Amino acid sequence: MYAVLAHLFARKRIVTEFIIITVLVVLLTYIYLLKEFSTPLLYGIDGPYYYIQVSSILASAQMKYLDPPLSFYIPKAYSILLGDVIAGIKVGSVIMTLLATYAILSSEVLN
Repeated sequence: MYAVLAHLFARKRIVTEFIIITVLVVLLTYIYLLKEFSTPLLYGIDGPYYYIQVSSILASAQMKYLDPPLSFYIPKAYSILLGDVIAGIKVGSVIMTLLATYAILSSEVLN
Protein backbone atom coordinates (compact mmCIF):
# COMPACT_ATOMS: atom_id res chain seq x y z
CA MET A 1 0.00 0.00 0.00
CA TYR A 2 2.82 2.39 0.91
CA ALA A 3 4.58 1.76 -2.41
CA VAL A 4 1.39 2.54 -4.35
CA LEU A 5 0.87 5.82 -2.47
CA ALA A 6 4.51 6.80 -2.90
CA HIS A 7 4.23 6.13 -6.65
CA LEU A 8 1.04 8.22 -6.89
CA PHE A 9 2.58 11.15 -5.00
CA ALA A 10 5.73 10.99 -7.13
CA ARG A 11 3.65 10.96 -10.30
CA LYS A 12 1.51 13.85 -9.05
CA ARG A 13 4.68 15.86 -8.28
CA ILE A 14 6.03 15.27 -11.79
CA VAL A 15 2.75 16.33 -13.39
CA THR A 16 2.58 19.43 -11.17
CA GLU A 17 6.15 20.42 -12.03
CA PHE A 18 5.46 19.86 -15.73
CA ILE A 19 2.38 22.10 -15.58
CA ILE A 20 4.27 24.82 -13.69
CA ILE A 21 7.14 24.77 -16.19
CA THR A 22 4.72 24.85 -19.14
CA VAL A 23 2.75 27.79 -17.71
CA LEU A 24 5.99 29.63 -16.95
CA VAL A 25 7.31 29.16 -20.50
CA VAL A 26 3.98 30.24 -22.05
CA LEU A 27 3.98 33.37 -19.87
CA LEU A 28 7.60 34.11 -20.80
CA THR A 29 6.73 33.65 -24.48
CA TYR A 30 3.96 36.23 -24.17
CA ILE A 31 6.23 38.73 -22.38
CA TYR A 32 9.08 38.15 -24.85
CA LEU A 33 6.77 38.63 -27.85
CA LEU A 34 5.43 41.86 -26.34
CA LYS A 35 9.00 43.11 -25.95
CA GLU A 36 9.95 42.09 -29.49
CA PHE A 37 6.94 43.76 -31.10
CA SER A 38 7.16 46.96 -29.02
CA THR A 39 9.44 48.42 -31.71
CA PRO A 40 9.57 48.04 -35.49
CA LEU A 41 13.31 47.41 -35.28
CA LEU A 42 14.90 44.02 -34.83
CA TYR A 43 16.06 43.52 -31.27
CA GLY A 44 19.66 42.76 -30.37
CA ILE A 45 23.07 43.30 -31.83
CA ASP A 46 22.53 40.68 -34.58
CA GLY A 47 19.07 41.85 -35.68
CA PRO A 48 20.13 43.41 -39.00
CA TYR A 49 22.43 40.47 -39.68
CA TYR A 50 19.51 38.04 -39.34
CA TYR A 51 17.49 40.27 -41.68
CA ILE A 52 20.23 40.16 -44.33
CA GLN A 53 20.65 36.38 -44.05
CA VAL A 54 16.93 35.52 -44.07
CA SER A 55 16.24 37.96 -46.93
CA SER A 56 19.09 36.44 -48.91
CA ILE A 57 17.78 32.91 -48.33
CA LEU A 58 14.30 33.98 -49.43
CA ALA A 59 15.60 35.75 -52.54
CA SER A 60 18.26 33.34 -53.79
CA ALA A 61 17.99 30.20 -51.62
CA GLN A 62 21.55 30.88 -50.43
CA MET A 63 22.97 32.64 -47.42
CA LYS A 64 24.91 35.83 -48.04
CA TYR A 65 27.54 34.96 -45.41
CA LEU A 66 28.63 31.46 -44.43
CA ASP A 67 27.27 30.51 -41.02
CA PRO A 68 25.51 27.53 -39.49
CA PRO A 69 22.24 27.58 -41.43
CA LEU A 70 19.70 26.24 -38.91
CA SER A 71 19.45 29.51 -37.01
CA PHE A 72 18.46 31.26 -40.25
CA TYR A 73 16.19 28.64 -41.82
CA ILE A 74 13.87 28.56 -38.80
CA PRO A 75 13.14 32.32 -39.00
CA LYS A 76 12.83 31.88 -42.78
CA ALA A 77 10.00 29.41 -42.23
CA TYR A 78 8.22 31.84 -39.92
CA SER A 79 8.82 34.67 -42.39
CA ILE A 80 7.10 32.65 -45.10
CA LEU A 81 4.28 31.70 -42.73
CA LEU A 82 3.70 35.28 -41.56
CA GLY A 83 4.45 36.95 -44.90
CA ASP A 84 6.87 39.40 -43.29
CA VAL A 85 10.63 38.96 -42.84
CA ILE A 86 10.92 41.10 -39.70
CA ALA A 87 7.94 39.48 -37.96
CA GLY A 88 9.24 36.03 -38.93
CA ILE A 89 12.65 36.76 -37.43
CA LYS A 90 11.08 38.08 -34.24
CA VAL A 91 8.73 35.13 -33.79
CA GLY A 92 11.39 32.62 -34.83
CA SER A 93 13.92 33.97 -32.35
CA VAL A 94 11.38 33.94 -29.53
CA ILE A 95 10.33 30.37 -30.26
CA MET A 96 13.90 29.09 -30.63
CA THR A 97 14.96 30.75 -27.38
CA LEU A 98 12.01 29.59 -25.35
CA LEU A 99 12.01 26.03 -26.70
CA ALA A 100 15.62 25.75 -25.59
CA THR A 101 14.67 27.23 -22.20
CA TYR A 102 11.80 24.76 -21.90
CA ALA A 103 14.08 21.83 -22.71
CA ILE A 104 16.67 22.91 -20.16
CA LEU A 105 14.11 23.61 -17.42
CA SER A 106 12.20 20.39 -17.93
CA SER A 107 15.34 18.26 -18.00
CA GLU A 108 16.72 19.89 -14.84
CA VAL A 109 13.50 19.85 -12.83
CA LEU A 110 12.10 16.50 -13.90
CA ASN A 111 15.35 14.57 -13.40
